[in-house]
Amino acid sequence: MGDSRVFEVTLIVMITLSRLNNKKFVLNCELIKTLEAAPDTIVTLINGEKLMVRESLDEVVKLSMDYRKRLYQEPPTQVETVPSAAFGGQVQLSMRVAGHGGP
Repeated sequence: MGDSRVFEVTLIVMITLSRLNNKKFVLNCELIKTLEAAPDTIVTLINGEKLMVRESLDEVVKLSMDYRKRLYQEPPTQVETVPSAAFGGQVQLSMRVAGHGGP
């Protein structure tokens, strides 16, 4: 196996949503400017981009609020090793959630 390397990764505030064609994508909820229900839910980002999603306006708000709660209430998360083709073996990751101090 390749050498073991340690990386620190700060997680970004992300939620998983679905496009109208059911394709899932991850959105940084810090970039949400407004939400509209017209009748589909339209997410407007701070750069003006608009995304139509399957989730209701209330669901998107709940997902964003739940993530923010977890962000500041849960302890840091540790991941031992993950396979990595880029490094020719396994890579050890030390992960912590943004807003928390190190371990």
